[in-house]
Amino acid sequence: MAKFPKDTFDAVEMLYGEGISKNFPQYGVFWERFIGRNPSSNKAEWYPVKFPQTMLTSDRARFTRWRQELSMAHYSLFCNLSGCHFQLNELVRLTVPPITKEIFFKHWECFECFYFRLGNCYYQVYHLWEIMAELKQPGLKVDQYVRIEGIIREWLYFKRRHKKFSLLRDNLTHYSRVGHRELEGGFYIPRTIKEGHATKRNQELWSNQLKRKNWRRTNVKMRLDLEESASVFNRIHTTLIRKFDKCLKSKGISIKVLK
Repeated sequence: MAKFPKDTFDAVEMLYGEGISKNFPQYGVFWERFIGRNPSSNKAEWYPVKFPQTMLTSDRARFTRWRQELSMAHYSLFCNLSGCHFQLNELVRLTVPPITKEIFFKHWECFECFYFRLGNCYYQVYHLWEIMAELKQPGLKVDQYVRIEGIIREWLYFKRRHKKFSLLRDNLTHYSRVGHRELEGGFYIPRTIKEGHATKRNQELWSNQLKRKNWRRTNVKMRLDLEESASVFNRIHTTLIRKFDKCLKSKGISIKVLK
């Protein structure tokens, strides 16, 4: 069996695979079991699929299509996580006194891009489960799927974390920078970012954010959010692997793991 990340041919996975695997090892487990590569070539070829002889051509094509999109969403999740690591590292590298206008701009550009990327990660995890629902039954919705599969608790756990990180991401999407302070040669934001008036479709005002008493340095906030999110993805991926394996067995499909 190919091992992640040492056996991947992908440039992004080679660059960030080891670091991301520390908090998100199940990404590599999914890759090893369901994606892999052909060891006889230098191409990033996925493991071949074996279908039951009685399976209709249309059903084979449908599975092939969704398997490819599942792998695409899985990889897109990784690329966005890699982008988070890159933006965090750049922010730390760039933010050194004295704080010039250029450093100010680049610091907040890294900060905002980090949360855009993190938001994309949560979207890709959601999309993975949309695909799992489609694999089970065409047109099946995620909320229906999780009830049928008995994984409502795991799904609610994911949705709560998604909402938590969406607050800061949405504030940044609609209004750049959030309320912040420059202290000790770095930038700080409030520890708490609250929802605005949801019914009016706006975000919390900066003037309210600046009244907060507790503040956290931006790079510390980013690092903690990245670590927590990776742990969330790891937990939900454990269930994803189990359910995809169940899906394959129920359809009599096997993925040939090349040695």
